[in-house]
This record gives sequence, C-alpha cells and structure tokens, in this order.
Amino acid sequence: MKTVISDGGRKEAGFLNERNDCTVRATAMVMGVSYKAAHIKIAKLGRKERRGFYFSQIAKNIGLEIRLEFANRTLAKVIPMLTCGRFVVHHRGHVFAVLDGVVHDMAEPKNRARAKTVYELKNDLTKTIE
Repeated sequence: MKTVISDGGRKEAGFLNERNDCTVRATAMVMGVSYKAAHIKIAKLGRKERRGFYFSQIAKNIGLEIRLEFANRTLAKVIPMLTCGRFVVHHRGHVFAVLDGVVHDMAEPKNRARAKTVYELKNDLTKTIE
C-alpha cells in the first residue's frame, strides 16, 4: 500500500504542540483545505486543543458518506479498493485520509488492522469548510 507521510499541514500552520489531531489532519486532507481551517471548523464542533474527537461528528457536518461495505475488513483489503476518490478510514481510535488510493498519514498503517468505518467524499465539497 502506497503511503505519503504527512502531518496535513500542521507544522506549516504553526500548531507545533498539537497532538491527538488525526481528525483535523484527515479532515484537512480529504477536504483539500488548510490545517488551520480544519482546526477551526472542528473546534467549533466541540474539539478541545490537544484532545481527540469523534470523526463521526465531523463526517456528518462536512458531508461525508459512510461506506458500509468496507467495515470490519483488513486495511490490506480495503485500501486497494479505494483507488478513485477521497476517503477517511477509521480504525482503532485513529483516522487517516486515503486520496485516490494513497494513504496520507503520519505513519504507514498496519495491513492486518481492521477498518471500523470508511467515509467517502461523494460530491466535490472541497474548500466548503473555509
């Protein structure tokens, strides 16, 4: 599985002490917006600084659709099926973006981990949260 190691623009936006921000990074990458714009949007939804946040609350708010057919499959099987489009994959308390079949995250995901939920950006909603 091809992986691009990325902080989603966190360092460039000046959020050097941020942590537990996979929801912010995945949102920024899947929506094609800056880390700062995603951070502000998610803070308005209730995320506290340096605290995790449930991606399901974000997904509803930004128009992502759940793809149930990918649930409970290993990442090694799911990610090759996400070849075209923008997706957020949730597994074990973590989310990451998959853009046209390429994983974008701080580290390469483990092949044997299981996807709990996969969200897809159905329409061209990029830049709508700024």
